[in-house]
Amino acid sequence: MEKQNIPYIYGRQPVIEAIKSGQPIEKIFLLSGGEREFEREIRDGIKGLNIDLAYVPREKLNRLVHGNHQGVVAYINDYSYVTLDKLLHQIKTKNEPAFLMMLDQITDVRNFGAISRSALLGGCHGIIIPSHNSVSVTSDAIKASAGALTRIAVCKVNSLPEAADHLAQQGIQLFASGMGNSVLLHQLPLDEACCIVMGSEKSGVSKALESRADKIFSIPQNELLDSYNVSVATGIVVYQTILKRKYNL
Repeated sequence: MEKQNIPYIYGRQPVIEAIKSGQPIEKIFLLSGGEREFEREIRDGIKGLNIDLAYVPREKLNRLVHGNHQGVVAYINDYSYVTLDKLLHQIKTKNEPAFLMMLDQITDVRNFGAISRSALLGGCHGIIIPSHNSVSVTSDAIKASAGALTRIAVCKVNSLPEAADHLAQQGIQLFASGMGNSVLLHQLPLDEACCIVMGSEKSGVSKALESRADKIFSIPQNELLDSYNVSVATGIVVYQTILKRKYNL
């Protein structure tokens, strides 16, 4: 299991979600000078846990992180990515068809955060990212995801095409976003075991992954612009998957 050093998680919701998900938090820094409602939720959440709590001035928090910390910063041990095999094993124990996301050449941390939040809310089992030319799980990404990245499995692989081949061997279909020779999103069998491949807005899905896809799909749109933002497109895919899996629509 690969580890990545992410010393701080910051922001109210990301820290609360990190506590709920059992992230290895060592210490939480809270802004001194007044009781705030979210602080009670944090104190209640760490009861019985070996987590230090300290009240510090704003200047201290500002030195720890550069983003909008909202009066709370948590210091954690290394973040652990899950291996692909472990992720697939976890899915099998749930006794439900796999629902995975694969992000190809996504480099914007805000898109990664928004995608992760939508994926978690939509019941996605995990997100697969490459080790190069890609976003990774960082403090800023966790903040952008409103803490979702502390609760959804993320798998980092050396090769997305090889990961796609492995998924195929496990009976998981690959559906790649694209325009040429595509079917419409609602025509996909999203209630079956599948992995959705989302590419960057600039380059789209790579040819290596597109050639491995069981289906290429597109999302209906007005032709005034080239395409949806990738995080918006992912949200639409997740919504359609919920309709298929929960409501058979």
